[in-house]
Amino acid sequence: EYGYNGFGFNSPFFLEARDLIFDYLDEIEEVETTSFYVDYLKLPSDYISFKDKISWFAMKSYISGFHCTGYMEKILKEAAEYVKDIDDDYRIEAINAGIYAEMDRVIFEKNGILSALLPLDILIESLHCSQDEKNALQALKYRPKGYFEYLGNDDDHICLKHTITNQEYKVVKSSMGRSRNDKNDMTHVNATLAYYNNTYNLSGMLVGNKISQNELKTKNSKHQQAYCKHDTGYREEVRKGIQLQYEKAIQFFGKQLILFENGKELARELNHFYQWQYEEAAKKNRDILHKKTPLVSESDDIYNHKEETGLFVSENENFLFVYNHTNLVNILQKTLTEITEADRYEVFKHLENLHSIPYWKYLKKTYKMPALSYLLQCDIDEDSDFEALLRFFMHSEFNELNLPGATLANWSKKGVAVDD
Repeated sequence: EYGYNGFGFNSPFFLEARDLIFDYLDEIEEVETTSFYVDYLKLPSDYISFKDKISWFAMKSYISGFHCTGYMEKILKEAAEYVKDIDDDYRIEAINAGIYAEMDRVIFEKNGILSALLPLDILIESLHCSQDEKNALQALKYRPKGYFEYLGNDDDHICLKHTITNQEYKVVKSSMGRSRNDKNDMTHVNATLAYYNNTYNLSGMLVGNKISQNELKTKNSKHQQAYCKHDTGYREEVRKGIQLQYEKAIQFFGKQLILFENGKELARELNHFYQWQYEEAAKKNRDILHKKTPLVSESDDIYNHKEETGLFVSENENFLFVYNHTNLVNILQKTLTEITEADRYEVFKHLENLHSIPYWKYLKKTYKMPALSYLLQCDIDEDSDFEALLRFFMHSEFNELNLPGATLANWSKKGVAVDD
């Protein structure tokens, strides 16, 4: 009655919950707290203690615990199924290290369903500390990670150099626990570092090993974004590249959304664009002519799509393939008496599967969509209300750590040593 899977902002459940909560808060003049809250909101001096706080907040609090804990339970279940037939202590230890590293990533980098905020952002604003200290904590979102060359150690630090950015770090041994006892013959380590209280600390597991240059190059290429997103220069270069791609695509296609009769027609035109783009680039750099032009081949799913297929040119991500655009718009423009149950299902299917903020904002800017407000039982005329809707359905897309889906060829920069 109130939407797909019972969802509707103005459904009796939400209305009654709202009234009960506000009535309850109105009746309470003061709330008693224990010393736990006072101590918990103090900023500790060491990283390990702070990580304990954010771990509890992300995994156990009402605000983010349901989402983060549910995700990790799924990971643990899959891992348990995977290792049950493995009789190799080293591989099992490596899998456990991977699970620990993934939990570390979730705690700091996975935004929750509620408002699409990172647990770290919510906790930072709640802590009893200065604004300068809160600003410094924001750096924990962009933690250096990936493969580091092992440079040696002294009494208090282990010295590492990031194998892509070439930046050097002195990591305090006190943050490393048993990871500091890795093999002495290691040449590289896979790790995540966290800058806290003017020191670099290990965050998650440190895995030391020997690795060849070819294997290192392959791994760095495969995981370039994950290993480089902490670097401001890298993030700027990726966004600059996507912006240039957007401008070139608008110049070629003439508009932001182009509809084709089928996927084959789209693939043909997209290949024409790629060829034109390379020819334009070759006018400035003749060396680029020998490079292979990226093509959409007959083996790609999009090539064999038999119905209407749209190409959406986004200003902050790669090209988006859109299916059934015309049908969706026709449904959203229906009057309330024309909407069917099939229409309702189709709209919610798009909201749950077509996670592109620019595309939905394009729809709102281009068309009147009275049916969407009715189906969701909420007013979305204001931009802020519409964004709240998108945050509910597409919370992961609002993660500020996301980068456009592009990589930079042979990206690196001159290294800068970083003391503790």
